[in-house]
This record gives sequence, structure tokens and C-alpha cells, in this order.
Amino acid sequence: MRHIRCGVIVAGLLFALSTKPVFADFEAAERALEREDYAAALSLYMADGSPRSLNSIGVMYYRGEGVDKDLRQASLWFRKAAEQGLMEAQVNLAQLYEMGEGVAQDLDEAVTWYAKAAEQGSEEAQHDLDRLRRQVESMKIRWYRSDAERGHVMAQYNLATAYFYGEEVKQDHREAAKWFRRAAEQGNAQAQFRLGAMLVSGDGVARDDVEGALWLSKAAVAGHGAAQFQIGECFLKGTGVQRNQATGVEWLRKAAAQGNPDAVTALKALGL
Repeated sequence: MRHIRCGVIVAGLLFALSTKPVFADFEAAERALEREDYAAALSLYMADGSPRSLNSIGVMYYRGEGVDKDLRQASLWFRKAAEQGLMEAQVNLAQLYEMGEGVAQDLDEAVTWYAKAAEQGSEEAQHDLDRLRRQVESMKIRWYRSDAERGHVMAQYNLATAYFYGEEVKQDHREAAKWFRRAAEQGNAQAQFRLGAMLVSGDGVARDDVEGALWLSKAAVAGHGAAQFQIGECFLKGTGVQRNQATGVEWLRKAAAQGNPDAVTALKALGL
């Protein structure tokens, strides 16, 4: 494992300060920081309140610039910016979790934040993500991931399931949805069902009833009993599709014929 020294971390953190500012107060804060007027810089960053400014406040606490050095405070400010999607802050927070600075060391949490930054195109974060995953993941998960990345549909489904239930990896429904989607796109009915259900409920993904119903329909046509029940419910309620009781009942009957207990119960409730 590569050990990151404080100087390397600071170099990474300073990347945020080298980027071109957008907001007026951020620009003024940068100028104040450059002339070492830390009190003014901190006040201006606070007034701006943008993710970049929040991240820069974290940098100041990390380095002890104009404030007492406080790694816990640094982590809180990095988190505020990271949760708003700032890539640099996500990397910074991941590094703190990896090293246990200002927070309890948590490699799974570090992986989570490196992954978020890597999704935004950070090559540094992708490198650290790959390195940490090799360290923390079990052999089975590494096999799943290796095969999944090569396009093996069952490995994609198995990896998604592991993330969905938190089996040998930290539970992460967003990551689960990503791998369910890849398997679904290759025609795996179980993955199509899982992805559709997650989209309809907004679980791990932005809610999208129309796309969710589409994936549920694909799985239902393939004979997936739970998907047949779910798409039947969609037609009965008009969720992602035009409401149609006859079509809804038809799908419930198909699901019930496969022994789906929810479909049986739903048909009884309809007096059928």
C-alpha cells in the first residue's frame, strides 16, 4: 500500500486553491489568502458559501492558516463541500479517512469518496480507489469486479447484489444500481427487475417512474414473477405508464400463476 505523507496530502488539497475561482467573494478571498490576510480570506469564504469556498476553509483548518490547526474541523468543511459534489473536496475527505486524520480511519468510507471523485474524472482518485479496493475487498469481490469490468453479465449481477445487500463490501445502493444497469443492458431479467424497482422507488438512483416501468416490463416479458407483479401494480396505479386496470390485472394473474404471494394478495383485494 502506498503511504501518503502529509506533504503529499497538502499538495492535493492545494489543487483546490489553484483552480480558477468563479464567484466574486471567492475571488476576493483568494486575493486575501495570497497576501496572507487570513482573517479576511476566512470571512470572505464564509460569506461566499460555495463548495469551493467550503473546501478552502477546510484547507485553512488543515494547514492552520489564520486559525488553530484542527483536522476535525477540516474534515467537517471538506464534507460540506464533498456532499455538494465538489471533486477536490471528495478527494480531500477520502484522504483524511484513509489516513485517519480528523476522523476515525475508515477505508470503506475512503473508498466511497474516492469513487465519487473518480466518477467525475479525477485520475488521482481513480488510482487511489483501485489501490484501496485491492486492499479492502475480499477475493470473491475482486473476482466479481474483474469479470464484471470485462463485461461478464453474471459477474455484474453478482457484484451489484453484493453492493445492494452489503455482502463482503460496504452497502452502497448507488453502486449496486450501476452494476444492475450494466447487467440489465445485457438482458439479465433479474437485473432488469432490480434496476426497475430501484428507479420506481428512487433507491440509489434519481427516481424515474417511466424508465423504471420500462425495465420492469422487460423483466416481466422475460417471465420474472416479481417483475410481473410490480409492472401490474404500475398499470393499476399509473406509475410510469398510462393507467390500465385490465393490463394490470393481466400481469398480476401471470405473477400469481408463478406463485407470487403479493400478486395473489393483490388479486384477492380486487375481488378476483
